[in-house]
Amino acid sequence: MFSDASARVRESLYGVWGRTTIGDKVYHTPSSGFMIAPGVIMTNAHSVHLDGDVTKPVNKELDVIRSPDIGKQAEATTLITEDIERDLALLRVKNPRSTRCVTLENRVLPSGTLCGSLGFPLPKVLSTPTGPQIVLVERFQGAFISAYVVDNLTGKPLPWYEVDKQIYGGGSGCPGFLENGNVVGIMSRVRDPESESDIPAAKRHHLEISCWIPSTEAIAFARRSGVL
Repeated sequence: MFSDASARVRESLYGVWGRTTIGDKVYHTPSSGFMIAPGVIMTNAHSVHLDGDVTKPVNKELDVIRSPDIGKQAEATTLITEDIERDLALLRVKNPRSTRCVTLENRVLPSGTLCGSLGFPLPKVLSTPTGPQIVLVERFQGAFISAYVVDNLTGKPLPWYEVDKQIYGGGSGCPGFLENGNVVGIMSRVRDPESESDIPAAKRHHLEISCWIPSTEAIAFARRSGVL
């Protein structure tokens, strides 16, 4: 059902690898992203920061690799701009191997809409004689939009899609898309209202609800930034 759409989206899909060396230790922040304009990749703001924490500095190195190019040399990027409250960031590849871009859907989708996501959850960083190597496996997940809500998840009331699917480490920045391949949202965080409660973690309910940034918000951010 989504095989054709996944094949189209993967042409614009990137693994994002943030790295910062402090002393003799290298910190890795792997995530996902996708090209929205020639040489411009969208991902989450938290993904470009050390340890995925927006209160920490931006990673000193931000490399990307397009899904069909895995195994080749990664491409270096620079941070164009970010919106921490909206959890969006834009990276620029100076001379990209490809300029294939996704199509962002400029409308709000109703609850019950079937969608899929594609990205690189569960990445691994291996130590090799030539230095650290990231292992990326492209993974598809199917889901439904559960609700369109306005919530204060990042310090400001903003619209989000709630989607009935869990996010795994490295999945931040994955594009969510329709059967026609148009992107409708960007994975950002997990909905977990009990995460800050006094209930022991082992006894909390397992919630398969994630929060996606609507594509309408992504379009607005990109236009403010002058890239669309």
